[in-house]
Order: sequence, then C-alpha cells, then structure tokens
Amino acid sequence: LGSLLAERRFPLVLKQDESFGGLGVRIVRDQPEALHAFRELRAGASAWAAFKLALRKLDPGHLARRARPITLQQYIAGRPANRAVACDRGRVLAGLSVEVLEATNATGPATVVRIVDRPDMAEAAARMVARLQLSGLIGFDFMIEEATGRAFLLEMNVRPTQICHLAFGEDSDMIGALARRHGAVPTCRPLPAAPGTIAFYPQEVWRDANSAHLAAAFLDVPWHVPDFIDAYRTPLPAEPADWVQRLQRQWRLLRRPRDRTPAPEPSMLSAKAKAAGPITL
Repeated sequence: LGSLLAERRFPLVLKQDESFGGLGVRIVRDQPEALHAFRELRAGASAWAAFKLALRKLDPGHLARRARPITLQQYIAGRPANRAVACDRGRVLAGLSVEVLEATNATGPATVVRIVDRPDMAEAAARMVARLQLSGLIGFDFMIEEATGRAFLLEMNVRPTQICHLAFGEDSDMIGALARRHGAVPTCRPLPAAPGTIAFYPQEVWRDANSAHLAAAFLDVPWHVPDFIDAYRTPLPAEPADWVQRLQRQWRLLRRPRDRTPAPEPSMLSAKAKAAGPITL
C-alpha cells in the first residue's frame, strides 16, 4: 500500500467491496490517514470482527462472511449522481438519472435528488448492461466532476437502488417495464410529469426536520401506508451492543400490543405533496 500511495496524488479514496451506505468508503488526504483507514477497513473484515458481529446480531450467517477486497481509487471533486435501469438480457427497458442534492453524509445515500437528463450516463449504463448481458434492476453510481461537468462511473450495484420505484412516464417506469416484459399488467400508472426535485421519506426528515426541501420538493412518501409513516417519523434507536439487551428488546417488541389506529400525517410534510399522491409501484 505504501508504494501505491507514493505513486499517486492525494486526496484518494479507499473502498471496501460489498459495503453499502458509504460505510466502507474513506476519503484520505495523506499517507498516515490512508494507512489508518486501511487498517480500520481490514480490521472490520477480519474473522474476529465477523465473530463479534455474529454474536451481537445473533446471526451465525456472519461467520461465513469472506474477506472483502479493498480498492484504492482516484478522488474526483464533484457532485454524486446515479442512474437506475430496468433491463432484460442486455437491453435497457427503462431508466432514470438523478443528481444528489442532499445526502446523509459525504459518502452516504441520498436524501434529496434532482432528475437530470444525462445522455452520457444513460449510454454508460446501457453499454455495461449490454456487455454483461444483465437482467433485472441495476444501479450505477457516478461522480459529476466539478471542473469539467464530465460524468465518471464509480460503481455498479446489481440490485434495486433508491430510485428504482419512481415512475414519471414510460421511459422511467422501471417496474412497469419489467412487468410488461414478463407478460404482467402493471397495477399503478406513472405520474404524468416529472418533478424537478424529489425528497425521500424518511431520510430527509431524519437529516433535517426543518429542511426547505420538505416543503418545496416532491415527497416520496407511501401515503397509503400510515403505519410506516408513523413508525419512521423519527430516527430508529441504535441497536443494543449487548446480546442480552437485544434479546430483551425483541421480547418486549413481541409482547407489545399493536395499535391499529391510523397515524396522523407528519406535520412537516406538505399538503401539496400529499395531493400529488404516492409514486410507489
């Protein structure tokens, strides 16, 4: 690692494979910081770390976790963006591109996005899908370089990503496109027009309950599931570190009577967004 760092210009990015939510990403600005981040990521993937995680979460499946590679990447100063596509046997059926306006942290998932028309991102995603003959829902992460406006492809996530359920016309209706491809009839129709900005619930509420985006942006809220709205109005408590406390909490949850009374709508969510209706499919 030391020789690799000596050949490159800081800042750099260390990323652990199979991580998510930015948890396996470290932006480093000098060699000592890079070495510390490398040791930290490697320790988190050790057999001892897997044993502690299995014990803490009461899940022996973590014991089978293999060591995950750590890659050294060039740092690109700019704005995160991503494109999600629905594809079948190497052909893109529908997709949507967005630029991140707000995120949980510097390397974390988006909480507010803006829909963008980026032919370069669409082409890059289509070429990857065709080359690998992919099928299903796929997400591609990009960085829009601040100095040039060029889109750099960072990674591909072979799973449904944060915007896969959004639909603002046939070109972006990924769920509907896959359903029709396999002979099914979609039960929900896309919205007739795409909003400029979308705020995710509950992520943006958790990031900033007084965020201006909650009043100005289109809110991605499942209004037809009031229990969900009520349950996630405030951030979830941290998981107990002690397994005895975890068992006690699970037992309390099982014994707790369930309240079926519909939850009131959160006060911070705009009536305008509710009138637009849900966009989940």
